[in-house]
This record gives sequence, C-alpha cells and structure tokens, in this order.
Amino acid sequence: MLLKRPKILCLDEATASLDAKAEALFQKVLETSFTDSTIVCIAHRIDTLRWCRTRIEMSQGKMLSMNAVEAHLERKPSSASIQ
Repeated sequence: MLLKRPKILCLDEATASLDAKAEALFQKVLETSFTDSTIVCIAHRIDTLRWCRTRIEMSQGKMLSMNAVEAHLERKPSSASIQ
C-alpha cells in the first residue's frame, strides 16, 4: 500500500509471479491510480508492457531501441526483445 502517489514509480518485475487475472488487476490500478506519475517498469514479458507508452529495449546495459509499445506489438517478438 502506498500512502502517497510518487512522481516516479519504479517497478522491477512487479508482475513476474502473478497470474493473468492478478496482473490485469494490478495494471488497472496503475492505469487509474497513478495517472500523474511516471512509471518505469522493468519486465521480460511483453504483455506486462501493453499499457505503457514507450518501450526501451536494453541488453548488457546498453539501449538497443526505443519506440512506442504499439509499434512493437505489431511485429513478432524477436529473440533479442525477450532477453
């Protein structure tokens, strides 16, 4: 439970151990309760990032690409995007 809405909220694999139903609920809370916050979400599953606006793909500490999540969802995931 958060007592204050932060300006920046960092989530590292926050939904990794959740089932699909719990993850959907978690994402709905983020979408509705943190509208004035910047959320940095670290995730390996692309479904976790569907509600995000921008996706940054990194490998070994270097940025490989940055684009809108919608653009990434339109193409098939490559092995590089899963790493």
